[in-house]
Amino acid sequence: MRPRYAARRKAGSHTFFIWKPASSSSAPCECTKARRTLLTRCLSGLLEGLGSKAPYNAPSMNGTQREVRWRLMSESHFPLFHVDAFTDRPFAGNPALVCLLPKWREDSWLQSLAKEMNQSETAYLVDNICFKTKSGILKAARKGEEIELDFPLAPEEPAQPPADFLAALQVTPEYVGKSCFDYLVHVESERTLRALAPDFKLLAKVSARGVIVTSRSSEPRFDFVSRFFAPACGIDEDPVTGSAHCCLGAFWRKRLGKSEFLAYQASERGGVVRVRVNETRAFLGGKAVTVTKGELIQS
Repeated sequence: MRPRYAARRKAGSHTFFIWKPASSSSAPCECTKARRTLLTRCLSGLLEGLGSKAPYNAPSMNGTQREVRWRLMSESHFPLFHVDAFTDRPFAGNPALVCLLPKWREDSWLQSLAKEMNQSETAYLVDNICFKTKSGILKAARKGEEIELDFPLAPEEPAQPPADFLAALQVTPEYVGKSCFDYLVHVESERTLRALAPDFKLLAKVSARGVIVTSRSSEPRFDFVSRFFAPACGIDEDPVTGSAHCCLGAFWRKRLGKSEFLAYQASERGGVVRVRVNETRAFLGGKAVTVTKGELIQS
């Protein structure tokens, strides 16, 4: 399960995301928008590379609103893609399944496919998709080999840890703050961060979307490392959390005196996020890898 938003659906422990047409008022959360746009940009490059052999049209741009259209040759054979986001290698970053549909299917079918594919996220795409959010039109741009997403900055303020919060994390922090979404906990070292083994049942009682834990990196390549726990939303630890870096960028700018960072999220899968911030925005860059592509023939 992922942090909630209006277009999310659940199938057991698996979640899929329905991308509403432009007329919909549904607005996903920032971390979901980050994953969604990174996956779509990766698919854009893949589909454009297929050229005339593709059974569907490549995405197109339409003014300030990004519109993605596919025309499928068959009503019963649907293209499937397994994409790992925020990574440059397979089997790391955020895994997701993307299914291209000629039209919407009933919820029970969508749930069944999400369960069958057994990924933490399954995204369904249909014609006439625009990315409108409460923050405005979601923007993404290619930056060399990476894709950069443009989000509102989410700075934290010092906060008093709630009851059982530190007991749940089993750590003595150097600092605790809170953004509009999450608590942020600064610990003394990457070794401490990697050794964390939270009590997730206790941590789920915290009144916030999730908990970001961060420290300086012990590896010179990275400026800082982090982990993200969100048991209150149904996920103990997220592989890579784009929206958390909207807070992390602001936090580390104050401590390191710079505005551009290379960050590592030290989950089991791991992921790399390039972060740059200004006074109001956070720009999150990353790579994405298409691991497999195929076709659903039983529908």
